[in-house]
Amino acid sequence: MKKLFAMLLALSLLLTLSAGFTASAEELLAGAAALFTDAEKPFDSDLTGAWVLDKTEGSKDVESEVLENLFVDLFFLPDGRFSSSVLPFEFVAAMGHRAPKASTENGTIVLYDALSEAMGEAVYSLTSIMPESYKDYVTELGNISELRIAYEFFDIPAEGNNDVHPRNDIETTIFKDSDKDGLKLHVTAVVAEDGLNRKAVDATGLFHKTINENFMKAYLTGYWTDSLNNSWTFGYGEKDEIPYFQYVTMLANGEYRESAHDESLWAHYAGDSIYGSLEPCFDGTSAVYKITALTADTLTMRDSVGEIVMTRTW
Repeated sequence: MKKLFAMLLALSLLLTLSAGFTASAEELLAGAAALFTDAEKPFDSDLTGAWVLDKTEGSKDVESEVLENLFVDLFFLPDGRFSSSVLPFEFVAAMGHRAPKASTENGTIVLYDALSEAMGEAVYSLTSIMPESYKDYVTELGNISELRIAYEFFDIPAEGNNDVHPRNDIETTIFKDSDKDGLKLHVTAVVAEDGLNRKAVDATGLFHKTINENFMKAYLTGYWTDSLNNSWTFGYGEKDEIPYFQYVTMLANGEYRESAHDESLWAHYAGDSIYGSLEPCFDGTSAVYKITALTADTLTMRDSVGEIVMTRTW
């Protein structure tokens, strides 16, 4: 069943790629903003965060060895951009493309562009730095049509339920404080490998919400200024066919600082905050900022002195 659900939901990760982001280590300051410069459409903010697939139900008519177990690491950013292991945000950003983007309407997740546009040069260029198996899923996804993804939330009790239990302090806090920490996706589609032998498929997936490092790195990607008059840029580059995350800052006093490649930035042990903390590190010096709130354009934190607000600047 996970093979079927993986193939159906993976389609959503390929429908809206277009060129726009360049983020090598030397170009973070010049290119990060392009990743998010398309028109805004409505998106349900309650979907923001990372979602872990706990259980699937439904049709077993369609099998896909290539896509088996690829539907993991799903997350949605506040504006609808999203990622999964089948098309990870870090690969998309490192290769200079925009992340795929969804909108929501009448209880469904709506995809922007036609499938044919996503199967063009932008998608194939990603395979140059992705595993060999990824080159096959593009063909398989082209067999799917009439895709519909309906969604609804449900509440997971603080102690968890039969399918999931909190794995860390963040999930304990989410389950305790939110009544929309569970997500049910009902996916229907038609699959026709040769255009004649069609099969109608129907599957349901149950997920629980979390916040993780992949989500936070993608969320941060771009330009920011903070209320202390520091300027920040976060983004992905690529070296030896491997994406890496890097960040730089221009301090209020004019001093420039740059992190090492793939320097860890986010931590999840802040038990009273569902968003964890940011811990930037430069040349052995570091700071701790506990994240208390985030929106598409603002990130609110606090240190030992008081509140700090970061704001996107494009």
